[in-house]
Amino acid sequence: MPRMKDAQQTPQIGKRIRHARKGAGLTLKNLAAMTGLSGPYLSQMENGRVNTNVTHLESISRALGVSIVSLFADDDSPRVSETRRLERRWFDLGDGAQESLLIKGLGNLETFTIRLPSGADTLEQSSHPGEEFTFVITGRVRLLLNGDQVHDLDDGDILYYLSEIPHRWLNVTDGDSEILVVNTPATY
Repeated sequence: MPRMKDAQQTPQIGKRIRHARKGAGLTLKNLAAMTGLSGPYLSQMENGRVNTNVTHLESISRALGVSIVSLFADDDSPRVSETRRLERRWFDLGDGAQESLLIKGLGNLETFTIRLPSGADTLEQSSHPGEEFTFVITGRVRLLLNGDQVHDLDDGDILYYLSEIPHRWLNVTDGDSEILVVNTPATY
């Protein structure tokens, strides 16, 4: 299960979850029922006492009707986003694959990169409303659509697809691969 790597964000994320929950008029018990997470665990999250993972944040943001990115962004974030390479946070996707969001809470466009070590696989298929494209920065990546449509992409190749189609990425080279993914509407 993907785990957050940046523990410094934990208290701020918890405060934003509490703010969004209260803004939605929900109790911890309500949110627990909507997400399948326990009330005590959610309370610990809101109080910054426990690290969480991307899967739980997706569930919480979906239940609260907010983007996952809003849980990381400051309330007074400007309409311009600058992300420095050394400030980026990486999240484990499993099998050595990692993901990093590049744009912080600017509307309905989401941009992120995925690093795939040799032979790595994102393991789970993703499926969500909207449209998306994958651009291969380095390496060779196999993009599986609907479990059986195989698209082998090399450096500089791009594949556009409707993101409702279940999709997953695999590195099919001996070296590392990195891809840029852009989708709308934002799912995180």
